[in-house]
Amino acid sequence: MPSENRFNWGSFGQLLISLLGILFGLGGAGLLALLGVMPLIDGSTDGQQITSVLTMAWGGLLVAAICLPSAVLAVRSLMGHAPWMRGGRRRLVFASLLLLLWPLALVLANATAGSSQSWLFLPPLLILVVGIPVFWLTSAVRSGLPPESAQRTWGVASFGLVIGPPLNLLIQIAVLLVGVVGFGVYLAGQPGLLGELQTLSQSFNLQSDPNRVLDQLRPYLEQPGILTLGMLFISGLVPLIEELFKPLGVWFLAGRKLTPAAGFAAGALSGGMFALLESLGYLSSASADGFITFALARTGTMLLHVTTAGLVGWGLGSALGEKRYLRLGLTYLGAVVLHSLWNTAGILPALVEIPFLTDRLQGLATASPYFLGGLSLIMVVILVVLNRRLRAPAVEGARI
Repeated sequence: MPSENRFNWGSFGQLLISLLGILFGLGGAGLLALLGVMPLIDGSTDGQQITSVLTMAWGGLLVAAICLPSAVLAVRSLMGHAPWMRGGRRRLVFASLLLLLWPLALVLANATAGSSQSWLFLPPLLILVVGIPVFWLTSAVRSGLPPESAQRTWGVASFGLVIGPPLNLLIQIAVLLVGVVGFGVYLAGQPGLLGELQTLSQSFNLQSDPNRVLDQLRPYLEQPGILTLGMLFISGLVPLIEELFKPLGVWFLAGRKLTPAAGFAAGALSGGMFALLESLGYLSSASADGFITFALARTGTMLLHVTTAGLVGWGLGSALGEKRYLRLGLTYLGAVVLHSLWNTAGILPALVEIPFLTDRLQGLATASPYFLGGLSLIMVVILVVLNRRLRAPAVEGARI
């Protein structure tokens, strides 16, 4: 038995992260709500922008709500109380009941998206449209696995919300900045191209029509070299970065007798939290036309994030708990490949609009939805197989 006087640094760290999430969640929600309401007071008619800002305000409230139980349970642990153990079967039943309401939330969100009052009703509906499938996916993946403490579950969720997405974003911005610097060095050796871009930039201002700006920049953006770099970033660097840092919630459990099953569960939950914020951001700016189709497509991306983070989490659990480092390398590689294939298939329909690529990619773009469907099926199989493999043996009378 550990000494009663030994300070629980893990719970203390969890408390700090949770309080940070509550602080930034509530503070960000208040600031964004103010920014969203001010245009309404001024008589602005840009409902799409207002809705987007208020949706992110609701997202801040959601982050704070998820971090609150984590903080309470961390305090409870610091006070010396025994952890509450939880299994996943009843959680899955509850999530499945909520899933029955998801089509209704989707239809209501679609109807609200085109109304003049979308800023009022759409943000909370988007929380349901995004939150319900994420909750069901993470519950289904973890159902039947060995029971885990409620503190661990909420701690991983908080870590995945507060640390994972911001860190991923900062690293991707840093990579982009390096690319911008590299492009600047290249332009320094191309005085003709640099002069063209300087002349073009002088014709733009803050009031310029974005479509006009895009049309004027299109000849430069459609250069093979620029397109290649864009593809390398979207289908290469982004998967490498996200699959490395997305399952950071698993590292939260390092040193706590981490097992492959615990790593898989924590990874899937971390991926779900990442998907929650990312999908909420995308849907907050989605147009009313084709809203349901776009929302359904985002559920595929949620499945991707849960699967790949779960894979890497399983590898981390195997490496930290069983010293199986080769499995960690293979699972990370597999997650990156899945993510890269998904991103590539997802941007093909956009690439086919570029004139000199239309004939070359038309067939691939047409097959893209079927390819994404096949990848989704593969990911479902991966999750089912891993869940069956890592399941805990049935124990009569186990607490749920």
